Amino acid sequence: MVASEVMGMLLMAIAALAAQLTLVLQTIMTEWNMPFHFILGCAEILLCIPLFWLLCIKGGFSMLKRSDLKWIWLRGLCGTLAFVFQLLAIHNGAHMGDVSALGSINVVVAAALGRTFLGESLHALHVIAISLSVAGAFVITKPEALLGLKHVDGGVPYLGYLLAMASGFASGGLFIASRKSQHIDGWVMTLSVALQEGFSVWLLVVTGLVVEHPAAQIASAPLEAGGCLALMICIVIVSIFSMNLGSQKCPAAMSSTIFTSLQLSAAYTSQVLLSRKAPDNFSIIGSVMMLTAVALMALSRWRTSQKSSADGEAEVEAAPGPVVMENESSSGGASTYSAASDVDDTESLASFVAHEFSGLTPSSENIRQRHTRVAATIMGASAGVAA
Repeated sequence: MVASEVMGMLLMAIAALAAQLTLVLQTIMTEWNMPFHFILGCAEILLCIPLFWLLCIKGGFSMLKRSDLKWIWLRGLCGTLAFVFQLLAIHNGAHMGDVSALGSINVVVAAALGRTFLGESLHALHVIAISLSVAGAFVITKPEALLGLKHVDGGVPYLGYLLAMASGFASGGLFIASRKSQHIDGWVMTLSVALQEGFSVWLLVVTGLVVEHPAAQIASAPLEAGGCLALMICIVIVSIFSMNLGSQKCPAAMSSTIFTSLQLSAAYTSQVLLSRKAPDNFSIIGSVMMLTAVALMALSRWRTSQKSSADGEAEVEAAPGPVVMENESSSGGASTYSAASDVDDTESLASFVAHEFSGLTPSSENIRQRHTRVAATIMGASAGVAA
């Protein structure tokens, strides 16, 4: 288990650097008058072809169950939204460092699920982390300009900041979908992400959400365009596959902490080297506050995971199993109704999310109440069939 998590941490570090390199290429290719989004879309769609044949040859699709499809789709969707929102945030004037810093809000906001869905009070570290995250986000968005106390040259890219935070929320879903699909082949997840991202990036250009140099520009510099395409394919496959495998092996809080920390550092470094624009005091202070919040969340989860759960498990009553009810049918057979699964499905997912990010687990009293609700549902269903 430890070796697996260490490997996951290493893969998340690689994913963070590869993801940041993609954003760096966006800046470089724009300066070269290259249609970045069009070439990126081509790279991801072209990547889908060998991935599809690879999975067909190794039988990767035949091992999938129907219940796996939703996680495969959600992993691709959340990854696509997180990446597209990042691109749009930068396109709307937000600096790379600020985008990465604001994206870290997903770890802290997820802790609120512990209070909402598990019925547990937030720990002191959770309260401090949430406060730091909210305050850090406010500081990054230039409070003097927001309050009208100072003019900022070029204005404040509030839309870019909102898109950066939206990217953070989407990346939270990405880590959860990966953790819920640990048994699924990583190449299947990579195919899902590449396919959805490729078409989405093209859609940005077609709809006019981003304006870039026309695709015809490729004809004037075919060698440069071909080199960019080949490099993009390599970066995309490293970024997506390492993200998939790394986030499957690590708890969501750990994955997000490593990814956010490294990408944040790389983003501000890239900003200084490429744009010759050092982060201002507000960005530095806000980023430190948000990074501290993420670290506190990881610390809280680690401390919680070290505590023994033996006492709590001893008090938990066994959950009622599925009820088998005989129904008349043309085949004369019996149908099985799993009321426990129906009642607990939504709540179990919310509990999983809260535990992955914050380490909170439901108390024995809350578990007993849940089982009571399940039993009541089963009895009601049984009475309805009997009637």
